[in-house]
Amino acid sequence: MNAPEALLDVRRLSVSFGRGAGDEVVKGISFQVQRGESVAIVGESGSGKSVTARTIVGLTGDRSEVRADGLRFGGRDLLSLATRDWRSIRGREIGFVLQDALVSLDPLRTVAKEIEEPIRAHFGWPKERRQQEVLALLSSVGVPEPELRRHQFPHELSGGLRQRALIASAIAAQPSFLILDEPTTALDVTIQAQILRLLEQLRDEGHTLLFITHDLAVVARIADRVLVMNDGRIVEEGPTARLFADPRHDYTRTLLASVPSERTKGERLWSWRPPVAASPAPATRTVVAELAGVTKTFRLPGGTPLVAVDDLSLRLESGRTLGLVGESGSGKTTAGRILLGSTQPDAGAVTVAGRSWATAGRREAAELRRQIQVVYQDPLSSFDPRHTVRRILTEAVGAAGVDGRGSRAGRVRELLDQVGLATTFLDRHPLRLSGGQRQRVAIARALALEPRIIVCDEPVSALDVSIQAQVLDLFDDIQRETGVALLFISHDLGVIRHVSDDVLVLKDGRTVERGPTEEVFARPREPYTKELLAAVPRLHVSTPAGRDT
Repeated sequence: MNAPEALLDVRRLSVSFGRGAGDEVVKGISFQVQRGESVAIVGESGSGKSVTARTIVGLTGDRSEVRADGLRFGGRDLLSLATRDWRSIRGREIGFVLQDALVSLDPLRTVAKEIEEPIRAHFGWPKERRQQEVLALLSSVGVPEPELRRHQFPHELSGGLRQRALIASAIAAQPSFLILDEPTTALDVTIQAQILRLLEQLRDEGHTLLFITHDLAVVARIADRVLVMNDGRIVEEGPTARLFADPRHDYTRTLLASVPSERTKGERLWSWRPPVAASPAPATRTVVAELAGVTKTFRLPGGTPLVAVDDLSLRLESGRTLGLVGESGSGKTTAGRILLGSTQPDAGAVTVAGRSWATAGRREAAELRRQIQVVYQDPLSSFDPRHTVRRILTEAVGAAGVDGRGSRAGRVRELLDQVGLATTFLDRHPLRLSGGQRQRVAIARALALEPRIIVCDEPVSALDVSIQAQVLDLFDDIQRETGVALLFISHDLGVIRHVSDDVLVLKDGRTVERGPTEEVFARPREPYTKELLAAVPRLHVSTPAGRDT
């Protein structure tokens, strides 16, 4: 009796974006996905996993070259499909959730219009039924107040809400096969848990899932099998439990060792270069920035008030990291923007380097902006895509007051070396960089002004675990070397526990709990903090000797 045909059958797939063999980003990989199976592809940024996913849905672009001995889905040859054939497959048979919701969602359409499109295209239901389905889908992916949110545009939503809307759009046409490229990257832990339960339900109902994620704890929970990619090749594959308990390839072992947790506090996650020697600790800590009793209220469509930050106080000290955690909409990013001076509070005081934003004149405000820099979750959106790395950093060095072409070029090289990038990257544009490489350029740009404070707004949430480890080590090196204060905003509690000296928990704009990081994580006092910690997916792996790690 013949074995049933795999739903997806990939044989010796190669994808390149140039003319030479050296331009291949996927290099002769083969794998299958059976009906009803959940498979995860893991690997660092640039390994080829996202290109593999895009190839399966015919979205590699006109400049790509795809070669394969076989690429079949549901018995059909994907390599021979015409454009009109792809339109009937995407959305209806294969749903695709991309990593970057802000780029994937149409900025000129409301959430409702975005989700309605695949419903109208594939089912042709009347408007009233489509609207009911939109509300049901938003509720199913954990969007609060779906009746209100469906009228909003992507830029009016937090990162987590945008990602949930994108997932709702992907499952709107009820596809049996879902490709999910970092589907929970932008979600806080409680909503991540809800989305994972939803995806587990879809899997249990017979849907087939292909996951691409850097979150190995998510992989441990959702995947039946794991494919590990490195440099365009599959270096190891196998059942999830076996591969995590007994990894056979050095690269897989390195990935598992890179996951931040309570065990990694004070340790390096990645051995890409020796640690930087710490600067001598000052006799007393210096307060370099402070929020005191800050409140900020926004107006939602229709005039409804939304209190984003309510009587918030915090202080940053030189050479230390304050972790700011909470669910989407808790006020974390608004607090960061108030500290940066880009959002004005309704009440309260904001001081940077002992000076107030409220009373600073134009010249003094410019000097304060040099003292405090920011690294965002998505550096691509903050770069001009037409500019090379050389121009991006040269402009930042010029703003720092470095004169002379030679002096600026020398300072740019110093910055690249500081963030672990070779000078060969100088003439590349942002779109030709991996996510980790772009984030390093963003950090280099922030360092160009020699700031006393860096606001890190989800700086590693979009990165694979190995690249995340490298960037976290980089932040540690920079702080040791320069004594810069870090405000680290993240929904990833494992990351916060690894990097932070102190932590502040926000809910609905108010401080719920604060204190030394280890004290808060080990002995949380408030129910909300306990709820957050309980929702964190954990990588429980049993070694061959039976010892949990």
